[in-house]
Amino acid sequence: MDNVGPQIWQEFKSGLVKTAIYKRWRIKGVEGAKELFVDPTPSATQCSYECRDGTKVRIGVAFEYLSSHFAAAANGDTKADFTVDTDTFLLPDELLELDLKWRWLNSLGQTYFEEKNEFDRAMSIYKAQDGGTHRIQMDGGRTMRYPNIPETGVGL
Repeated sequence: MDNVGPQIWQEFKSGLVKTAIYKRWRIKGVEGAKELFVDPTPSATQCSYECRDGTKVRIGVAFEYLSSHFAAAANGDTKADFTVDTDTFLLPDELLELDLKWRWLNSLGQTYFEEKNEFDRAMSIYKAQDGGTHRIQMDGGRTMRYPNIPETGVGL
C-alpha cells in the first residue's frame, strides 16, 4: 500500500479509471481531526483479524499507532489519566515508582536529578525492548512504485 500526496490522490479519485490493484492511503485533516483514507475503499469482509485475547473480528483496515493512554479502566478502556482507584497502570510498575519518586522529590523542593535520570534510563530500556521500526516515507512520492506493470490486461 502506498502513501500518496494530495495531487496524486485527486488524480486517482477524479480520474477515469476507478479500479486498481494498487492500494493507496492518505492521512488528512477533516474538521480539525486527522483521518485515514484508503483507496480503493476496502469492504468489511476483505480481512479477518484475531485480537490478542483470541477474539476474531472482520475488518477492512488495521494499523498500529502509539497512544498517550497509560491507564486502563476496569472495563478495559484505556485513558490518559487515573480517575478512580480501580484504574490500572499499563506499563511496568517499576516505571511508575521511579517516575513518582522524582516527581515527589521535586514537589518537596529537594534535589531529584539522580532519580529523574534513573527513571529516564529505565524508560529508555523499556522503549528499546519494544522493538525497532522501519522507516516509512511519508511525503507521498510523485511516482507509483511499479510504473511498468499495467493495472489491467496483465498476461492477456
